[in-house]
Amino acid sequence: LLRLGRVGMNLHRLAAGHDLDAALDRSSTHAILESQAPVYAFANHALVQCVATLAKRWPANRRLRILDIGSDDGMLYNRLQALLPRDHVDIVIARCDTEDLAHLQAEYARHDRVSVATVDPSTFDLTLPSGAPVVFDLVLVHQVLHRVERPARALASLQERMAPDAVLLLAEREPDQASQLLFGARTTWWHRDEGGALHGSLLGAATWERLLHEAGWTDRVVVQSETASTTAWGSVLLIARPLHRGSEAGTCAERAPASWSLRADHAAWQPLARALHEALRDQGQAIASETAEYGSAADHLVVFPDVPDACASAAHVARVCDDIRRLLLNVAAQETAPQVVIVTRGGALAGDASPAASPSAAALWGLVRVARNEYPHLRVRLIDLQVDPSAALAATAERLCRELLDGGHAEEIVLASSARYAPRMRPARLDPPAQRSQPPAAWTLDFTLAGQLRNLHWRATQRACGSARCGDRDARGRAEFS
Repeated sequence: LLRLGRVGMNLHRLAAGHDLDAALDRSSTHAILESQAPVYAFANHALVQCVATLAKRWPANRRLRILDIGSDDGMLYNRLQALLPRDHVDIVIARCDTEDLAHLQAEYARHDRVSVATVDPSTFDLTLPSGAPVVFDLVLVHQVLHRVERPARALASLQERMAPDAVLLLAEREPDQASQLLFGARTTWWHRDEGGALHGSLLGAATWERLLHEAGWTDRVVVQSETASTTAWGSVLLIARPLHRGSEAGTCAERAPASWSLRADHAAWQPLARALHEALRDQGQAIASETAEYGSAADHLVVFPDVPDACASAAHVARVCDDIRRLLLNVAAQETAPQVVIVTRGGALAGDASPAASPSAAALWGLVRVARNEYPHLRVRLIDLQVDPSAALAATAERLCRELLDGGHAEEIVLASSARYAPRMRPARLDPPAQRSQPPAAWTLDFTLAGQLRNLHWRATQRACGSARCGDRDARGRAEFS
């Protein structure tokens, strides 16, 4: 009501063409009241619960680095204090409003684990104090990103500040008529899209999810209340991970240029290879050749084998595997061996929306895994595309380029339409062994026909009292295992 009253008192100035930004500028008190309004309750509650869950599962031997970017003067952090560990946590509260910054700096001047930073309201670039973390494991952005004129640029800036496997929690209000009445008198509230249509600053959940997808964010989840999804009134929380980078410092543009050789063994791969050629060159990388031979002196060799889609005949698969085998042997024999990247489709399955499996591509994955065991110094990465490159050629090439430049040290990657999959080790809970009412089955390694070792086989036997224990051997050379 206070905001509506302010708009009403200044309508004559708005009709005269004056800028009302200064007259409607809100104070920190108004910001706090807005952050506590019912329309924000769902997203704020979901955000707090996510932070609590992550902090509870965080390893005790790792520091948790949190970046909080919002529109209030630390109200969210006050709710999170009881949920965060007392030690091994570093928190940076970033604000763009000078009044909020002054209040926060005075309140947390003596806190060892809390720092106050300035965030640029137009680009989301951070100005960090000395001693503060430069990358973060958890980034909280609540009710502020919609104010940025170019949200995609702000999301890219956030990615540069996030550690590998970091998590972004983005809380925003759904666009509604009330927000247009409250903030529509501001000239900075309205923006034009590519078609020239005028719209307010608030974006819907689907638009935020699309922006995250286009920027390469993975593991995206939209948490939305039933009210917001049906009435377009309320707030939404989006959870995402940035595209994994091999190093916490430096972006694609800051990397030293390397030389790349691209080899497409099938005509179906050539459009993607050409698009990848252009994407790597745009990133300042040197392209040695599109059809590199085994003895190429490039730093990286990207191979698109002759098994793009359908299952091939056994003879064809054997020929392709032998060609890759000879390539890997040649690379392993070089004094300075390049990194080899093999791109397939359907060679590995991950996620619920996996495409049809390709046994021929899976055979290549098995071949490369064996080669790694036999030649530990060999650097080979496997990337499986679960998207159709011809449907979105430029986007697939750009995503593959980012994976090649900033994909880290993962040796096996699956790029799905909405996520990136890589092997991860997770703790497993070992349930206590169940009580057995019957003795376990026993197996005997035995000969049915004396002679060669190939006649050995396992034979199920009954476990009886007094039988040989596991590992005991009798006079005939049989051993029993359970």
